[in-house]
Amino acid sequence: YGRQYRVLRGGGWFETADFVRTTTRNATSDTAANDDLGFRCAR
Repeated sequence: YGRQYRVLRGGGWFETADFVRTTTRNATSDTAANDDLGFRCAR
């Protein structure tokens, strides 16, 4: 994806079962702002 895009992995509670796996990847601009993106800390 290079420097123009950033990789997004996995999905959220609003996604279908096909997209919640951590192996699912998508791309977004590094300047994009989305209210449904974030991260979760786990132990």
